[in-house]
Amino acid sequence: MNLVKQLPIGLSLACLMMMSSCSKEDAAVTPAQQQEQGNIHSSHKGVTYVSPLFSPTIGSVGKEVYPAGWEAYSFGPGEADPLIPAGTSSLTHLWGEGTYPWEKPLPPVPTAPNANSVVTVSNYGSINDISYAGTKIKNLTPGKKYTITFYVATTKLKGAYTTPQQYANSMHVILNAKSVQVSLKGKEATWVPQTITFDAVSNEAVFNFFPTGEIGSYAYAHVFVDQNSIKELIFKL
Repeated sequence: MNLVKQLPIGLSLACLMMMSSCSKEDAAVTPAQQQEQGNIHSSHKGVTYVSPLFSPTIGSVGKEVYPAGWEAYSFGPGEADPLIPAGTSSLTHLWGEGTYPWEKPLPPVPTAPNANSVVTVSNYGSINDISYAGTKIKNLTPGKKYTITFYVATTKLKGAYTTPQQYANSMHVILNAKSVQVSLKGKEATWVPQTITFDAVSNEAVFNFFPTGEIGSYAYAHVFVDQNSIKELIFKL
């Protein structure tokens, strides 16, 4: 009789011990299993995608000073001609210097109204006396098609100078050795938007530019690139 009464109690205790053991085992194993499952999911299904980079022209101003990713191209990448300067200007002054105001300040850029720095190149009176600046567009996928959008403008200095100051006639933009000419005639101190579509042939593309002007006069031209100036074109079938 006692055995009959004790049997259910014994079974109950055994079940309780088993449940307790299972709970402790689950508590010890489950986090590790979850971490392992997460790693497996990440390694098998996770995709690392690096966005294409067209460096913005936002940064410190100054003669021969360039935003991150930009440099002089007068004699090749990183080589500047000190007699034909390039650098970064503000919307109101050459190289951001208070003694060199623009005759007409540049208006805010439509896509970046708070930005106040532009990469400036110059033409010092002849077809040969010009400065270049440029950058490398990075993280491209060969065979993919991309579009870049940027702004160009021209200004001239306020006041009297030994050599006449004129607005630039045009800007020549070179992308992977292919040139695009942007007319600036009649568009003084005005941002002119430009869009170029190209096929990537490697993981980088060289982008640089220079201005043209009147013989015997100085001219300045500018390029602005914002933080979202490049897009990969995706075609749906």
